[in-house]
Order: sequence, then C-alpha cells, then structure tokens
Amino acid sequence: MSPGLLALWWPDRSTSEWLSPGRHESDAACTGLRVEVQQRLSGERGRMRSWVLMDACPMAWEIESVDDDKICVKRLVLRVTGIGAVR
Repeated sequence: MSPGLLALWWPDRSTSEWLSPGRHESDAACTGLRVEVQQRLSGERGRMRSWVLMDACPMAWEIESVDDDKICVKRLVLRVTGIGAVR
C-alpha cells in the first residue's frame, strides 16, 4: 500500500498525520472508493482470490513502520457497502 492511498480518502488532511507509526481512527465522513483486493494463497497451487469492496472507507488502522516511500500496515479496518466477486 502506498502512502497516497489513505490521502485519497482524506484530501483535506495532512498525509503525515494519518500515516505515522501507531494506531489511528477516524469518524470523519469520507467519499468511498471501489477497492479491488487480491489474496494469493500459499501452497502447491498458489491460487489467487479476488473481490471488490464497494464504497470503501477506512475507519481504523495500525501502521507498524514507515520507510522511504513504503509503509507497513499491520491492520486496516474498512467500512464497505457491498462486496462483489471478481471472476
């Protein structure tokens, strides 16, 4: 995940405020985005599952570290209005 991802949901707030290491929460209204999630399963086949989150808004997140242009997100809680399967 790039640091700009959360900034897209809160363009009026400072990116560094929301992307510093630690736990963060937000009760602010946001304009939800369509987010495609891909999960690669380990094992012999290495299958991939995909789904789409409709109108996703981040509610809480925990950032483990920030290093150059990369952040390590330990936990991300989203509010979504629907989930669609990708085939």
